[in-house]
Amino acid sequence: MRVAPASLRRTVRADTADARSAIQALVADGVLQGELGVRLSAAIGLRDRIAHQHGALDLGLVHAAARDGLSDLEDLAAALSAACGL
Repeated sequence: MRVAPASLRRTVRADTADARSAIQALVADGVLQGELGVRLSAAIGLRDRIAHQHGALDLGLVHAAARDGLSDLEDLAAALSAACGL
């Protein structure tokens, strides 16, 4: 099993309290591009609204995110793989 390089382990530390902070740390350390970080943070916000039922839910927005957002997850996986040398 491969272990993430020390630089990546430092980026997402134990003090990274939530997913949004982890994404911001990955952007700050150059693992992710800024625009991808913005899109992933928005997805995290949508997930929070769905999971915790904060406010009214726009089902069109949920559908569009499910339909169009998979490429952002693929980009995240590619960036993390590259950072780990995979």
